[in-house]
Amino acid sequence: MSTIKFGIRSVRLKSYSLRELGLENEVNAKMRVEYRQNYFHLHFLPLFPTTKVLRLRKEDQQLYEIPEHIRTVIASQIKEKPKTPWYTFLGPIILLVGLTVYFGNLGIKNYQTKAYYKEKFYQTRDHSLQLLDSLDTHVYFKIRDTKRSFRTDGLYAKVENIYKDSIQLVKLHTDLKYDEDRLSYQVQKYYETYAANLPAEWVSIDTLKKAILREYGSSSKNKGIHIFETTMIIEEAASIYKEPYLVTDGKGVDYIKKQMSLRLKNYGCEAIISKIHLKKGMLKWDQEFPIDFSKYSSNTYSKLTIYATYENKEEEYEFIIDLRDDENMLHQYEVKGTLENGFKLKRIRSGSKRK
Repeated sequence: MSTIKFGIRSVRLKSYSLRELGLENEVNAKMRVEYRQNYFHLHFLPLFPTTKVLRLRKEDQQLYEIPEHIRTVIASQIKEKPKTPWYTFLGPIILLVGLTVYFGNLGIKNYQTKAYYKEKFYQTRDHSLQLLDSLDTHVYFKIRDTKRSFRTDGLYAKVENIYKDSIQLVKLHTDLKYDEDRLSYQVQKYYETYAANLPAEWVSIDTLKKAILREYGSSSKNKGIHIFETTMIIEEAASIYKEPYLVTDGKGVDYIKKQMSLRLKNYGCEAIISKIHLKKGMLKWDQEFPIDFSKYSSNTYSKLTIYATYENKEEEYEFIIDLRDDENMLHQYEVKGTLENGFKLKRIRSGSKRK
């Protein structure tokens, strides 16, 4: 086991002959006086300077202390004192560089995170406004009471009826947490369970549009609309159908075993992966199908991980995931990507009765 080496070392700043200092005689003509900088080191790496000292180097090349009264004379002869070398400040320099890199990376990550959520916000806003122009009874709203500070209220509203330019909303006060990926199908299941006892209220579509957040970070400026005996704002609108809704939750690669893994979340109805069709690349699935999502469930989504053995880590892959719901309806997702950059999902077939 290696030990940590640290302590005080010194480096020569300048060397003087005794003649230069007016101290030469026949006995000590070959001796020299050295002006040296002491510094604290860790494993011989200078961290910070301490004191400057005068030392005498004799003919045996060893350094010796100089008596104080002689040091005083020598110091008076040295008009220009040597400066402290920059490299003896490596400790503060390394710390400063490290902090600069750390906070620089932190700033970049914060900027990227903010840009991601800002882009997502405007995509959600535009989609919500489009839905308000083509409403049906499959539309749900993620709503928030402006008098409450917490976002995880589990408040939703559903379009119950439509008459001319007005709609009837029912309020769903669930224990389902808000999730950035998707309004969960569990919201619809909550509605189906408690539909007969949900509070309802009519509101015009134009009034409802005023409740949608228009600018990123403007929730405190949006006055919302008065409905369900309080003031509400709409954070998102989405159509929920009886179908699986898959999103990727990351991937993993074991380069030693040549195995890749793809984590999937299902925000839709209960489903199984019945089959995977490989379209591009060489993959061998390490599981037998079907695989049931419902074994790995939370109250807003279910999840599972699929595993495959690959041949070439540089390849591009493309495959189709077949899913079956509890009515044996077929739903399909196309998956494309690489081991390095990850995978993207796209729904290419839905068994639900969409418009």
